Amino acid sequence: YDKVSPPAAIVVNYAVANVSCEDGAMRLVPGTQHTPFLVASQAMQKEELAYASHLQREAFMQARLNLSSVHVCPLAPGDALLRDMRIWHGGTPHKGHLIRLLPSAEFLSPWYAALATEAVNDHFTPRPALPFAHWQRMSEHGRTVARSVLSAPGIVQPGLRPDFVLMLPYVAEER
Repeated sequence: YDKVSPPAAIVVNYAVANVSCEDGAMRLVPGTQHTPFLVASQAMQKEELAYASHLQREAFMQARLNLSSVHVCPLAPGDALLRDMRIWHGGTPHKGHLIRLLPSAEFLSPWYAALATEAVNDHFTPRPALPFAHWQRMSEHGRTVARSVLSAPGIVQPGLRPDFVLMLPYVAEER
């Protein structure tokens, strides 16, 4: 995870509707994908942060590492945001009246996918989602690469996983 290059994973977030700066736009902290995980986690263990909110901890780290955040807005339907999975990111306070959806597709590097496959209950563990009929039409190389997401023959059941939305306490915090 602390490898600088290549990234463990890349994420593409898609705007499916207009996202204004008042609609809970995503915020990013550029450069944090290069912050070693251990350094960041040790800094967050400071005693003065014991009762701090997630946003207060983020502000502390930004000041300590001389970083600033960027709000990604406005976005129009069809816009895509490509980012390193390790970059610090989150939503901003939602002051608009529209529901803000920003679904993502996550693409793991082979070395990280192998680690995630061994982990128990890791949300990055590849899940069988590729229909067998599509897999059969792929090249030999494509079949090899996609073997961890190949579903059993038959129809792939559509729908959302029960743990799709992870509600975290800082989502509704104000700055």
